[in-house]
Amino acid sequence: MRDYSLQFFLYAQMEKNAQFQADLQKYEEQADFLFRKQRLERIEQFTDQFEFLANEFPCNVYFEGLVYNSVYAAFQAARTQEQEMRQRIQQSQSIQEVYQIAQHIDDPPDWSTNRVEVMEKLLRDKFRRNKDLREHLRATNNYKLINTYKNPTTSNLYWGEIDNKGQNKLGRLLEQIRSDINAYEDIDKWIISAFPLETEYHPTITLTTYKENENLGKVELKNQAYYFIGQYNKNYLVLQHPTISRRHAAIFINESSQTFVIDLGSSGGTFVNDQFIEPHQPIMLANDDKIRFAKSTRSYQININHDECYSKLKDKIDLLKNDIERLKNISTINQKKDDKNKKKVKLEEDNFHEYDTIKVKQLPERVSNLELIEMINKCTDKFQKWQDRTNGGNKERGHKQYRFHIKDLKIPLDRQTGNTKNIAFIIFQYAGQAQGLFKFYKDNRKEFFLRDKQLEFEICDQKSVEQYIENLRWGDDKPEPPQQQIQVQQQEIKVPKIEVKKEEKRGRKQKSSDSDSNSSSSSSSSSSSSSSSSRDRSKRKRKDRKQSKKHKKNKKR
Repeated sequence: MRDYSLQFFLYAQMEKNAQFQADLQKYEEQADFLFRKQRLERIEQFTDQFEFLANEFPCNVYFEGLVYNSVYAAFQAARTQEQEMRQRIQQSQSIQEVYQIAQHIDDPPDWSTNRVEVMEKLLRDKFRRNKDLREHLRATNNYKLINTYKNPTTSNLYWGEIDNKGQNKLGRLLEQIRSDINAYEDIDKWIISAFPLETEYHPTITLTTYKENENLGKVELKNQAYYFIGQYNKNYLVLQHPTISRRHAAIFINESSQTFVIDLGSSGGTFVNDQFIEPHQPIMLANDDKIRFAKSTRSYQININHDECYSKLKDKIDLLKNDIERLKNISTINQKKDDKNKKKVKLEEDNFHEYDTIKVKQLPERVSNLELIEMINKCTDKFQKWQDRTNGGNKERGHKQYRFHIKDLKIPLDRQTGNTKNIAFIIFQYAGQAQGLFKFYKDNRKEFFLRDKQLEFEICDQKSVEQYIENLRWGDDKPEPPQQQIQVQQQEIKVPKIEVKKEEKRGRKQKSSDSDSNSSSSSSSSSSSSSSSSRDRSKRKRKDRKQSKKHKKNKKR
């Protein structure tokens, strides 16, 4: 019995290899015959025997859940996201009908960058899904594939060539797919491109093997996005039954963590729950589903476990929550700092708006107001250019931005010499102009010269100007406030008046007492006392007049 099964296995394997070699030799002989006959070094037109290379060639092509009649139809459907429009393209019976529908589709915004990726996905599906076309492409060997057109449009120049000009994107993609087919790498790249796969969290898939209701053990599939099944020794699950192909089927996890099985065009077929599945058509799996391959009597019961994925996701969520809390704390701290800085800046700005005066130092001797004003006006053009550089030339503020409006100009005098001080105060009508001129001065100090002397600017307010002038006027002999001075003067005036009345009373008493004794002595004493009192009164009056005049002058000043 064992010898018979071994002989059957060897016979089936030899028959399979012989058929494959015969088909391959047939395709190569056909291609070599055509190449020798036409003496081709490259294929320039996708017509006649090379029509299968054209996108309009009728064949099944899968794209996002629908199977279309050609690569051209699937490519036009990829330009829209409307499911109704895609179904209309799928149900169309000719290329002309697809072309008419495609006229009403606008290219998506990112189409210019994504169209090559979409075309490669569709071409890989075309030659993976259709075995004959794949073998025809393999038979072209290393000949250069050039897609030539006659109409000089931008699309034709992009996908092909016209009079040896163009990018020939379609021919280059076909050459790349042909090299992958020869290197047996086309299946991997087809699965990755045709079906978006899970890249991070892969569930553990357990296959429980049964043969005639007997449990033969378990196989675990884990830590990968897809798994090949077949006789090839590099498959994840190697099966030795003679009716199973080298790359028979594949199990993969899509980006939504759903598990699918797909038949890779095997000769024996694949069955899910004893139902045959179409080649290259993905079927979603659930727990307790059973898979069987070709004529093998073994079945594999599916169990999909996401616990490990959940634990990884939970750990990642916890880390993200911690990061969010940390960022919130940082943001609250930064917000408090920003609020403090904003309050500080606002306070500085509010205070800065009161500074409408420029204090000019290091003035030359005996400078006039006109000289200083002319020097400021000369800086207007340079100030305007500086404003254009720093603020981008914003002219919405009108003439206030580039014309200085001087409200007053004060140059204090020296009390001792009578000459002007080397300091001046320029009071502007608008506070912004004083601030702008001061900023301009800080960046362009060399522009402010008067009589070959470098000037120095400071910004201040009018209160400090008044205080400076007042201190300069009085020095250390600053008078007392007016109300106190008046009270002192009144006290000084009242005291002598009271003394005068007392002296008059004493004089009258002396007159009455001494009138009888001696008339001559009384008259002389009364005349002397009256003359002395009149002199005192006149002195006091003169002193009062001088003080009142002095007080009035102080008030005027």
